Amino acid sequence: KIGNTMAVGPNQTLYINNLNDKIHKQELRRSLYLLFSQFGGILDIVALKTPKMRGQSFIVFKDITSATNAMRAMQSFVFFGKEMRVTFAKTKSIAAMKEDGTYTKFLAKKRQGKRSSDNNDDDDDDEDEQDAKVPHLAERSKEKGIKNTLYASNLPPVSKDALQSLFGRFEGLVDVRTVSGRPDMCFVEYQTQSQAETAQKNLHEFDMGEGKIISVVFVAE
Repeated sequence: KIGNTMAVGPNQTLYINNLNDKIHKQELRRSLYLLFSQFGGILDIVALKTPKMRGQSFIVFKDITSATNAMRAMQSFVFFGKEMRVTFAKTKSIAAMKEDGTYTKFLAKKRQGKRSSDNNDDDDDDEDEQDAKVPHLAERSKEKGIKNTLYASNLPPVSKDALQSLFGRFEGLVDVRTVSGRPDMCFVEYQTQSQAETAQKNLHEFDMGEGKIISVVFVAE
């Protein structure tokens, strides 16, 4: 969730729009996590399907450097058939405020301001309290097997079947996820972390010919 006050400059949170709004919310959040986690640790991803938020998302990094590198690298990146537009968010995210300890002060100030305004206040307060109980994406991701996922880059232009054959040499392969417009990279998921570790140790810096020494690492936590 993104706070509605406290405007800031360059910060940990990126605002992304022009996303494909036909993609299911959970698939969008997972794909964004896998794509952006190569730049650093992610605290949260906000992707809603409300009319005002369709085709948009917020990604909260643990630090500004990671957010800056991600913004520069992913600007105009073709994602699910559309070029994403990436900028710094104009407001500080709830996840970032919880991380730096300013969320309680922000919430108190927000509630104090609401006492002098009318109606619709209770709903917003409930929303804030519910948000405070939601774990960060990094915590939720552990339940969904993110630690079993590898990020492979510097790949030669080969088919998905070829990649599945390559990574399928190691037990426990679940899926190979290619990225539209980026044939030089993919994400590979295994059933367990130990199976992913075996594949990573054997395929990192593997020579695929034509000067292509591939990089295989775990996605950033």
